[in-house]
Amino acid sequence: MTTFAPVKIAVYVGPGASHSWTWCVDLFEKMGVYNLSLVASGEEFARVRDGLDILVVSGGDTAAIAQGLKSWGSSAIQGFVEDGGIYVGICAGACLMLRSSKIDLCDFNFTSCTIANIADEPPQFINLAYKCSIPYKDRFVFYPIYGPIRIKLVENSSPAEQPSLVVPLFGGPAISASDDVEVLANFDEFDDTAIFAVDESLAAQTLLGKAAAVRKGIGLGCVYLLSPHFEHPSHSEANAVLMSWLASHRPGLKDPALDAMELRAGHPNSVRQQVLAAPSELRRLKSAISEGRIVARGIALRSVTWQIGKKIWEPEKLELFLLAVWKRLARFALIESTAGRESELAGLCDLAGNALTELRILKRLVSDDLDSLQQAEATFSQLQRLARSFLELYFQSLDRLGFRNRVGLEHAQADSQ
Repeated sequence: MTTFAPVKIAVYVGPGASHSWTWCVDLFEKMGVYNLSLVASGEEFARVRDGLDILVVSGGDTAAIAQGLKSWGSSAIQGFVEDGGIYVGICAGACLMLRSSKIDLCDFNFTSCTIANIADEPPQFINLAYKCSIPYKDRFVFYPIYGPIRIKLVENSSPAEQPSLVVPLFGGPAISASDDVEVLANFDEFDDTAIFAVDESLAAQTLLGKAAAVRKGIGLGCVYLLSPHFEHPSHSEANAVLMSWLASHRPGLKDPALDAMELRAGHPNSVRQQVLAAPSELRRLKSAISEGRIVARGIALRSVTWQIGKKIWEPEKLELFLLAVWKRLARFALIESTAGRESELAGLCDLAGNALTELRILKRLVSDDLDSLQQAEATFSQLQRLARSFLELYFQSLDRLGFRNRVGLEHAQADSQ
């Protein structure tokens, strides 16, 4: 029997993080990684760092993420990598590690790569002008397209059968690769379904041929900078490529295309079927999440967006945090014994109730065409807190009940004979 060390992963959920951290959680759960921590501060990172294999920083507001991570000290992240850890930066998390002279960002110059989608003046936008340009010192970062784009994998960079694949690009950088990195994939051609924010010729000039994914070894570890969202739940090919890169360092990780019977086992046909038989706290939680989703969908029908920091938030993203809880409620009801955990479940119910209250206030302001920015910020913050608190308890429960890192134990077929 070949036994690999259990894989331990931390995902950043602190200031500046967008909803995309929930996609990372989805992917790692699909992989059977249950030793999963959600960290938002330097103190939390220090608490989980012992034995940590991978730190993931996904999309969001790069400047706010930099300010949030600065409290950790960039030296803490660099020390983690030098000691053998893997940093995975996706979208904003990739931007963070590009060379910059800007205050806060300059603390994270882990590579000499630069961002190519930058100009002295904002370009002429033909779509999505409200979300595709961000001031950067005395210049402007702009995002030429929004949506799927085809990338070409560098030969031998991945065991993927196809040399190219479609990945979603939602504001990630066009990376001008430097000599200190290995290019893993380049932007190759536009997908028919992508939305062009600028003229196609400018988009081609800015993106095509630029690096979409790079890797740099630092000490005993390495950093991966990925412009597109390889972790997106609707892109299984991209998921597999990402996991193959990580598995080259941590053999315990398996391809997400492999059978996941253990993950499906025990799932009831509906949330309602299982939760109705659960203790009252879980029924209360289910009720609040269900009602919150209805309110969130009502807000999403309105034509409104909010700029929080430097990031634009659409109302459709409100429900995504609730969905992260909702789709796991049935399984949680199956695995979680409430004995001795009544206070934790009651706390979740309180968080869900508070989130529902914030959503109702936000809906009223939006419906009356009143200023809702401050309320939107409070609502997203409460939803993030709810999703994080539930997921932490959920993964602790999986870990405790013996689901612990299925990917950490690989059995050679010969040993079973």
